[in-house]
Amino acid sequence: MNNPKGIAYAALSSSTFGLAPLFTVTLLRDGFSPFEVLTYRWGVASAALLLFGLATGRRLRIARRDFGVVFLLSLFRAGCSLSLVFAYANIATGVASTIHFLYPLAVALAMTLFFRERCSRRLFSAIAVSLAGAALLSSGDIRSNGGDATFGIAAAFFSVISYAGYIIGVRKSRAAQVESTTLTLLVMAIGAVCSILPLIAGYIFALFIGKKVKAKDEPTNAEAIGQTYEELVASYGKLPGAFMSFAPIVVPIILMGVASAFSMAGSNPAIIVFLGKPIIALAVGLILGVILMAQSGKMGEFYALTDDTLKTVGPILFVTAAGGVLGKVISSSDLVNFITTHANTLETLGLLFPFLLAAILKTAQGSSTVAITTSAGILAPLMMTLGFVTPLDAALVVVAIGAGAMTVSHANDSYFWVVTNFGEMEPQDGYKTQTLGTLVIGVAAIINVLLISAIF
Repeated sequence: MNNPKGIAYAALSSSTFGLAPLFTVTLLRDGFSPFEVLTYRWGVASAALLLFGLATGRRLRIARRDFGVVFLLSLFRAGCSLSLVFAYANIATGVASTIHFLYPLAVALAMTLFFRERCSRRLFSAIAVSLAGAALLSSGDIRSNGGDATFGIAAAFFSVISYAGYIIGVRKSRAAQVESTTLTLLVMAIGAVCSILPLIAGYIFALFIGKKVKAKDEPTNAEAIGQTYEELVASYGKLPGAFMSFAPIVVPIILMGVASAFSMAGSNPAIIVFLGKPIIALAVGLILGVILMAQSGKMGEFYALTDDTLKTVGPILFVTAAGGVLGKVISSSDLVNFITTHANTLETLGLLFPFLLAAILKTAQGSSTVAITTSAGILAPLMMTLGFVTPLDAALVVVAIGAGAMTVSHANDSYFWVVTNFGEMEPQDGYKTQTLGTLVIGVAAIINVLLISAIF
């Protein structure tokens, strides 16, 4: 309590943040989607932070080694904001905000359990009282405009986890060494600016191709009006709540995200590392899926559903495995030496080179993950050789690799078959939609990157 300036900043921060629900709900009621709300919000905020940084003479560069940490923090911050907007769209804003403001307790508890900070009875008493208050607020009908209360509560608690991870990352990772204005600007701007053209291009392409390609299970007008909503729900029997419906997918993502956050912060608790391993996290999701079936009274259909599932995913698994083997072969080749030898020639391509490298790897073996990791591993020791010397260059190389790693998705990509099989489309329709769509978005993304590079 001996720092009036810090208290004044905290008061200003809390009061301005408290106005966010008012304007967010207003935009949602006017027909804006959560994604549109955040795009405009983060875009304006990034521009304001940039002007503030320039006006006050702040250094807006970061070291190349800090970029990965800043990028991961941006994902935590984006997850927090997006989930909170979803919460506002489904439950009362007061309840959503109250749940969200449990994040200081989540931070304190995590710091106590995993970073050995001092704990006290007051801390645990505050956690108990806060959880009890959130539980009382969450009882009764708290829906907003007929939203899903369970999904809204889950989204609000996800915002707590995401924001707590962001704060812990800021305090315990290399990000603590980055100037605060620079860190905040980069965290918000990186995810916003480089997505503008891809979003526009993807939307226009979807409008165009949606008129030409129809899925097999797409209902006709007669079929669409054949059943009322109540009759449709009754035909499926008892439906699970939103939380259990999303849990088999969301819980593994949370487990892996939390493990990454602790790893980034330099702490590796055994239980977090164990649950955060992809195979274990997915196993947890599988168990939750079986529980969901049991609650729906469909365990008698377990073997039939498993058989149908294996028929669908079997070819996908084989394609994925083959792509992984090819990616390993490519990464073990003499490609690095070739790039080093021809660095003068490749340097003339600029940011097109990391894009093309990732795109070739993606197209050849199908896995975006393999394309990203292999491209990053090849380029990391050659950044100076290829002329990428500033932090901004490093940031743009990362985005260029990401753009290339989505270009293009076709028959050797497992996700291509997920889209075609579950979308009830023929492979040729998958090429028209998924393959061309990823090409359009990837090219738009690299154009966006080149424009930013030309400006800055």
